[in-house]
Amino acid sequence: MAGSDMDGMDVVDTVLRSPMKSPNQTLEANCRPASPLDAWRQFGRTVHARRCVSGGSRSAFRQAIHDMTRFLTIALLPLMLVGCGGTYVDDKHNFERAFKFQQPKDVQVVHSIYWQSPHFTDEHCYFLELQPSEGSTILKIFTSAQDVAPVVDEALEMPPSLALERPKWFAPSPRSAYERWASTNQFSPFGVLRDKKDGRIFVYGERL
Repeated sequence: MAGSDMDGMDVVDTVLRSPMKSPNQTLEANCRPASPLDAWRQFGRTVHARRCVSGGSRSAFRQAIHDMTRFLTIALLPLMLVGCGGTYVDDKHNFERAFKFQQPKDVQVVHSIYWQSPHFTDEHCYFLELQPSEGSTILKIFTSAQDVAPVVDEALEMPPSLALERPKWFAPSPRSAYERWASTNQFSPFGVLRDKKDGRIFVYGERL
């Protein structure tokens, strides 16, 4: 009995004499890392586990950001388009506005006017006078567009009545002074007139 009591006292004394583990040390006796991604894979080193967000939480957060961005885009787009309306006279960007491609270096814009509706739909009208350099392919680009064909009716009025009033500088000579092409699509007026003498090109178009 005395021996049992003595063994118990030795155990208690051993525990009391054992050094206390600091908060920075792992609770496991062999100091195993809390995660292979968050600690060195060597036993005996101090490990500090990092706080992390679960995959499900990250996915939910990303989805919320995506939904919010999409909502703001849809809500603000009409306002942005409304702000683009107006009339641009001899503006350096009128070529790109009208034809949706960059102005070639061998084409000079002599005169231009472009009108954009303030509506959220794409409604516009334009007139341009161009002076191409020798060898320019701009006339071929215009006249080979879809639904564009040579005008055989000498009495055909070009341009027709459009949203913009015809500028005084636009093809001022008689009809016989020009080679003419026009779109066969009556819902999207488009026409090209080329001066037979100096090669100037007059282009009009409308979309409503």
